[in-house]
Amino acid sequence: MKGVGNVTNLATWINTYKTAKIFYAVGKGVITAENGEMATWIASDIGRPDYKGVITYRGLIFFNTATNSSSSAGGKLAFLDNIEALFITQVNVSSSNRPQATKMWEWK
Repeated sequence: MKGVGNVTNLATWINTYKTAKIFYAVGKGVITAENGEMATWIASDIGRPDYKGVITYRGLIFFNTATNSSSSAGGKLAFLDNIEALFITQVNVSSSNRPQATKMWEWK
């Protein structure tokens, strides 16, 4: 993570197929920095597959560090506290279902 270093992102997502070409997903997770600081997040998005088997998800994510005192008191993850961001993630369903690319922008 830019400015933080290596992090672990433990996430759970639930996808609902609205149609054969539209997926709705909600997720939540915990980001942990190498020093033990944590930030939680919740998100929702809409995904659309293309003809190559790549699903592009566009969504909104909300971060919180209040559950971890060192993060909310000026630690490396403190910048995430109460941040909303827009994101785009691409997943290639033919290659282990892991995100291939994610871009995120703070919503101001």
